[in-house]
Amino acid sequence: MNGAVPSNQFFVVGIGASAGGVQALASFFANLPERPDAAFVVVQHLSPDFKSMMTEILQRQTSLMACQIEDGMRVEPNMVYVLPPGKNVVLQDGKLHLLNRPGHLNYPINLFFESLAKEYSDRAIGVVLSGGGSDGTDGLQSVSRAGGVALVQSPETAQFGSMPINAISLGLVDQILSPKELAEAVYHIVQFKTGQLDSSGGETAAMVQTQLQKIVGLLSEQENTDFSAYKVNTLKRRILHRCALTRSRTVEDYLQILSSSAEERKLLRQSLLIGATRFFRDKQPWKILETEVLPQLIEQISDGQQLRIWVSACATGEEAYSLAMIVDEVIAKTDKNVQVKLFVTDIDTQALAIAAKGIYPETISVDISAERLAKYFEPKTGHYQVKRFLREMLIISPHDLTKNPGFSRMHLVTCRNVLIYMQPQLQDQVLRLLHFTLMDSGTLFLGSSENLGQFSEEFATLSSKWKIYRKLDTGHRFLPVTSAQPALSIVQPARQLQGRRAQTARFEQQVTELLKYCFDNRRATCLMVDPNNELVRVFYNSAQLLTIDIGEARLEVTELVPPDLKLPLETSLHRARREGKTVLYNDIRIQQAEHTQSVNLKIGYDADSVEENLIVIMELAAAPASVTQAPVYEIESEITEHVTALERELQQTRENLQVTIEELETTNEEQQATNEELLASNEELQSTNEELQSVNEELYTVNIEHQNKIRELTRLNEDVDNLLHSTEIGVVFLDRELNIRKFTPVVSEVINIRPVDVDRPISHFTHTLAETNLKAFAQQILTTEAAAEQEVKNTRNGDQLLMRGNPYFREDGSQDGVVLSFIKINELKAMQAELQETNSILENIYAASPLGFALLDKNLRYLRINQTLANINGISPSEHLGKTPAEILPGELGQTAHQLHQQVLKTGQAIHNREICSTLLGDQLRFWTASYFPVALHNGQPGVAAVIAEVTELKQTQRALEESQNFIRRISESTPGIIYIYDLESNRNIYLNATVQAILGYTAAEVMQMENVVSELVHPEDINAVYRYFQRFAQL
Repeated sequence: MNGAVPSNQFFVVGIGASAGGVQALASFFANLPERPDAAFVVVQHLSPDFKSMMTEILQRQTSLMACQIEDGMRVEPNMVYVLPPGKNVVLQDGKLHLLNRPGHLNYPINLFFESLAKEYSDRAIGVVLSGGGSDGTDGLQSVSRAGGVALVQSPETAQFGSMPINAISLGLVDQILSPKELAEAVYHIVQFKTGQLDSSGGETAAMVQTQLQKIVGLLSEQENTDFSAYKVNTLKRRILHRCALTRSRTVEDYLQILSSSAEERKLLRQSLLIGATRFFRDKQPWKILETEVLPQLIEQISDGQQLRIWVSACATGEEAYSLAMIVDEVIAKTDKNVQVKLFVTDIDTQALAIAAKGIYPETISVDISAERLAKYFEPKTGHYQVKRFLREMLIISPHDLTKNPGFSRMHLVTCRNVLIYMQPQLQDQVLRLLHFTLMDSGTLFLGSSENLGQFSEEFATLSSKWKIYRKLDTGHRFLPVTSAQPALSIVQPARQLQGRRAQTARFEQQVTELLKYCFDNRRATCLMVDPNNELVRVFYNSAQLLTIDIGEARLEVTELVPPDLKLPLETSLHRARREGKTVLYNDIRIQQAEHTQSVNLKIGYDADSVEENLIVIMELAAAPASVTQAPVYEIESEITEHVTALERELQQTRENLQVTIEELETTNEEQQATNEELLASNEELQSTNEELQSVNEELYTVNIEHQNKIRELTRLNEDVDNLLHSTEIGVVFLDRELNIRKFTPVVSEVINIRPVDVDRPISHFTHTLAETNLKAFAQQILTTEAAAEQEVKNTRNGDQLLMRGNPYFREDGSQDGVVLSFIKINELKAMQAELQETNSILENIYAASPLGFALLDKNLRYLRINQTLANINGISPSEHLGKTPAEILPGELGQTAHQLHQQVLKTGQAIHNREICSTLLGDQLRFWTASYFPVALHNGQPGVAAVIAEVTELKQTQRALEESQNFIRRISESTPGIIYIYDLESNRNIYLNATVQAILGYTAAEVMQMENVVSELVHPEDINAVYRYFQRFAQL
C-alpha cells in the first residue's frame, strides 16, 4: 500500500518499549478504557533465549483480547498483539508479518513504526515507553511525517529514560505524558478523530474551512509564519491532531485555546512544519551526487575558489551533514584546494539548535557506514556527536523560503520534501527563488515526489527518478518574490472570489468612464508605474500611445511608448523621483503614422503616498500653441545624437552598477556568513565554557570523593594497625624484592626485627626457626604465586609453629609481594598426639575384635573390613575392597546381604540383630547376627556400616537347652502329683503341671492367674503350716 488508508479504517497504535517497559505497559493497559476501537501492537526488546510471559501479563491488565503475533495474522480493532521473542514484525496489507531477527544491530521498534506509517498514515499512533538506547526515534519521525501522532512517556516516570529522551530531542513528539495519561490520550484521539469522520458533511466542511482561515491567520499574526499557501488537507489533518491532543470537543473549542495559549500556538506551528529527516535518506541519489554531480562541479572550480552549497529546509541537520561528508570525501579524491561554504537553513529554530549541536542517537549507525561513523563522529554514551571539522563546514542560520531573500551564486541547492506541502502558487515562488540562487550550470536537488512545474524548461534533467536537475543558461533571470502572500487566500470559498473579481471589474469600468468624462474629447493615455518604472495599471488609453511588441513581454514603460517619447518619459520619471514633485513637459514632438504629433507629458507625484508608484499622463495636444506655462521640449539633431551617446553611457553605467550591486550583495552575504561563523564560534566557546564548568564540577565531586576515600583509608589503616597489634599471630608483609613492609609485634619472637627495620630485606635478619630458610621459602611463593605452608619449631622457647606463606595480590589481581604468617600450634600438636594414640587403640580394637566390622560406600562397595569378618567370609580383607556383598558371598546369602545394605541406604534406618544362617566354608550350618546402620563418609557421601557376630555355638547351646527343657517337661506332665514352682523373691508363679486339674479341678492356667495360690487353694487351717514350710525352704 502507499499509505492511503480507507476512511472507514480503524486506528493502529504501535507501542515500543525496552528495559523498564513491563511496568509502563501494565500501567498503560490498566488505564485504557474499554473498547477503544483501535488495534494495539506491542513491540518490546525481548531475549530470544527465553519464553516471554508478556501476553499473560497484559491480559491480566486489560479487558481486550491479548495474543502473541503469528505470521500473516490480520489486524483487528480492540485487540492487543504482542511480538514473540527472537522476531521482528512489519505491517503490510492489513496483516502482521514476522521476520527473523538479524544478527547485526536490531531496531524492531523503528522497523514496525516505519511500516505502520506507510500502511496507516494519519491513522497511525506511535508510542515510545521506557527503555535504553534510541530505538523508536526514527520510527516516530516516520509516523509524524505520514500525518500520524507521536507520543512519548515522560522520562521522569520511566525507569530507563534513554529511549524517551532521544525521541523528544528531535522535536517531533506531539505529547509527553505518563503511561496512565498516554492511555487516556490515545483513547481521546481515536474517539475524536472517529467522531470527526462520522459527522463530516457539507456544512461541517464549510465550517471547518472558515475556522481554518482563522487558525492560519492566528499563526501568521502571532507566530510570524504564513501557512496560507500550504496544502489544505495537510493543514486540516495536523490541526485535528492538535484538537484531539488538547481534549477539545470541537474545532471551535480548539480555536479558543489557540487564541489564548501562546504555548499551543508554538506546538501547532511546530507540528505544521513537518521536519522529519534522516542520514542519507534514499541512498541512490546520494550515490549520484557522490559519483557524478559533485566531481563535475568541483572540476569546474579552480584551486582556492569556493564550492557554495545551500541546504534549505534542513530540519535537524541530518541531510546537511550527509552532504558535508560526501563533499569532504569527493574533495579528498580530487586532491584540489577547494574551500567549502555549506549554508544550512530552516524556519524551525528548535530543529536548527539540534543541527548546531550535532548530537544524534545510536540508531544512525543503521544509515551510516562504520567507516564514516569512525571518521566523522565521536561515539558518546548513548549517542554520536559530529566531529568539529565536519561541524565547521556548516554555516547554520534560520531562513524562511517564503519570505526571506535567498543566497547567490550557489553551485548546489537542495530543497527536498518541502514543495509537496505547498500549493502551486507558493511552489512557483520558492522555485523562482531557488532558480535565482543557482549560478549557471548549478545543480538543484528536490524530493522524489516534487517537480519543477513551469520552470521545467529552465533546467536539464540529470535524474528524473530522484529529481536532480542542472540549471540551463537560457538568459532568463527570475527575480525572487519574497513579499508575504496574503494570508487565508487559499481557503476563501470560490463564490467569494468570483464576487471580488466582479466587483473589481465594475470598479475599473467606473474609473474608465470617469476619466473619459474628465478628458472629454481629448486623446490621452493614463497609467501607473512602480519604482522600477514597470507598468502596474492602465487607467485610460484613448491616445493609443502604448504598444506591445511580439515576443517576450516586457513591462518597463519606456519600452512600451513610441521611440521619440522614450527619452522624455525616462527623464521626467527620474526628475519626479529626484525632486519629489510633479513634472510637466509640453509640446514633445513625436512621429506617428507619417504625422507629427505634439504630446504633453505629466508625471504625478504624491509625497503622502505610502507606495512609491507614479501616475503618468500623456495627452495629444489639440493645437500647436499651449496656454500652459510649461517648458517646451525641442530636440535638434546634434542634441539627439548627444543624447543617444549619453543613453549608451547610462546603460553601461547601469550594467556596471548592477555588477557592483551583485558584488556588494556577495560581500554582504559573506559578511553575514562570517558573522554566522562568529556566532557559531561564540556558541562553541559558550559550549566549551559549559563543558569546563561541568569538568570543574566533576573535579570538585572527585575531590570530595578523594577526601572521603582518604578518610576511609585512614580508618582502614588504623583498623589494620589495631588488628596487627592485637593478634597473637606473627605476620610479615614483604614486597616483590622481599623487603619488609609491615609486621606484627608477635613476629619478633621468631625473627629478630624491630619497627625501624621496615623497608629492609628479610634476608638481613636472623631467626630462631630450626632448619628453615626464610628467604628461599618467600622466593618460592613469589615465583609460583601459590600458597605454601610447613611446620617449624622455635628453638628459643620450643613452640611448634605453622609457617604459612601467601601471595600478596592487588585489587587488579597483580602480585605485589608475599605474606608470611607464624601460628602457634602447640595445643594442636598435643591434640594430634592424643588423637593418634586414641586412633591406634581403636585400630587395635578394630583389628582384634571378635566381631566383624565393615564399611561400604553409596554403591555398596567395601571400603574397609576387619580380619574377623574376612575370616567369616573366607577371603582376605584386600580381596573385599571395591566389591559388593553380592560379589563376595555366594548365592542367596549374597543377595540377602545386598538387599539389607540397600534398605539401610534408601531408608536411612538401622537394622538390628538380623539373624542369618548359611553353610559357609563347609557343610556345617553356621549362624550369625548382623546389624546395619547408616553413616556419613568423610566426603559427605552416604555409606553403610555392618557389625557381624557369629553365634553358631550359642545356637547349638540353646538347642541343647531346649531339648533338656522339653525332656523335663514331659516327665513333670506325666507324674501323678502336682509340681508347682514359686519364686519367693518376686512372689511369682513360675510353673504348674497339668495334674493340678485332675486333683484340684482347676486348670494350670487358672491357677497361674491367681494372685495368692496358697490363700485360695489351701484350707485355712493348713495355711500357716504351708507358710512355715516355705520359710524353712527359703532358709536352706
